[in-house]
Amino acid sequence: MKSKQYAALEAFMRKAKLFKARTLDLDAELERKRKINSHPYKLPTAVALALHPTKLAIAKTTCYKVGQGKRIVMYLHGGSYVDPPLIFHWRFVQQLAREADVTVYLPLYGRAPQHHCSRTVPHMSKLFCELAALHGADNITVMGDSAGGGLSLALCENLVQTNRPLPHNVILLSPWLDVDMTGDYAESERLDPVLLTDELRFFGRVYRKQLPIGHYMASPLFGLTDKLPPVYVFAGESEIFLPDCVKLKQLADQAGADVTLYTYPDMPHVFVMYPIPEAKQARQTVVSILNAPPQTASGAKRGE
Repeated sequence: MKSKQYAALEAFMRKAKLFKARTLDLDAELERKRKINSHPYKLPTAVALALHPTKLAIAKTTCYKVGQGKRIVMYLHGGSYVDPPLIFHWRFVQQLAREADVTVYLPLYGRAPQHHCSRTVPHMSKLFCELAALHGADNITVMGDSAGGGLSLALCENLVQTNRPLPHNVILLSPWLDVDMTGDYAESERLDPVLLTDELRFFGRVYRKQLPIGHYMASPLFGLTDKLPPVYVFAGESEIFLPDCVKLKQLADQAGADVTLYTYPDMPHVFVMYPIPEAKQARQTVVSILNAPPQTASGAKRGE
């Protein structure tokens, strides 16, 4: 059963989605993103005051470091590959650092339309390797939400292909696994109170650019290999990406990859970050994965 907090939030999100569907001008929105991304990212004042993140450069990329734990999380934020980290990303990073006692590195990866997956994925792989040289690859978890979840899996597939060190494990929160949305999403889009298929496909094409449909750098759903580290996927059962998360588990089983899928009834996209009771429960599972050997959790799971 949905909590009262989420029921109220869902009603608001559905109204916002209907309004967006009626008024969205994708070309105008892309131009707006282009202008925003042409300027350096400015850390929100509230984030600076609350988190006091350390700003540093790794692989010639601006990163923010939060926490002082011995275990490391390389966190890739979502935003359809066009948006910078938002306040709720910073809130989640703070929760991770505090509840799991980890150090989180959040890089400002190159975003579309100025940057594309053929550049961003290898760049994030290089950044991971530099973190691995500092902390040890087996001490690092790669984690991301939505587009950042897709990028997290793509960079690990790239590490495999280039025969470089791999992280201890990978945690994907509502990952965007197929940017061209080649599956059937009619029912999942109806259930999803936030996301629109047409908008996703549009920004997905911009990010993929010259690469063919189904290339793993844009759509890591199609790049699975048994050489990947353990992968943990969290998805709501009322989100548009659920079919691809289920397909990821099926393809992983066929490929011999170690993928664990957690699904949560009635929950929307990236619900783990919401200020609702259901998110706290899922976050506790994330923390347990970060604090325990990955082999302690395997197989398909369902959130309660």
